[in-house]
Amino acid sequence: MHSNISLPGFEDAIILKTEVRGGQYLIHFEMPITTQVCPNCGEDTRRVRLSLD
Repeated sequence: MHSNISLPGFEDAIILKTEVRGGQYLIHFEMPITTQVCPNCGEDTRRVRLSLD
């Protein structure tokens, strides 16, 4: 199956695999690493951590 739809926020996603399982269409993908700004110190970083404060 070929498709050319665009999903907002996923334009840069790299599709690794697609499959249909149990009536659902699954898309396995990865996003390219981008530089972010640390909210604590303001430095550029490529690491992102989840904070559950």
